[in-house]
Amino acid sequence: MFKHILLPTDGSKLSNKAVKQAIEVAKELGAKFTAVHIVGDYHLALPDEGFEMPEIPTLKKTL
Repeated sequence: MFKHILLPTDGSKLSNKAVKQAIEVAKELGAKFTAVHIVGDYHLALPDEGFEMPEIPTLKKTL
């Protein structure tokens, strides 16, 4: 069925649970497993650049 599983992870507790589960699935299927650690790059744009990024608490409220 699956030959290669790609799993992005951010290092959170929930993400770590997913990594463990994906490893088990890959073992059962005899599939390759690749984990990619994803970390957001936060760049505060200056008002002169034409776009101003809202602060993190503001972003969290909209999610």
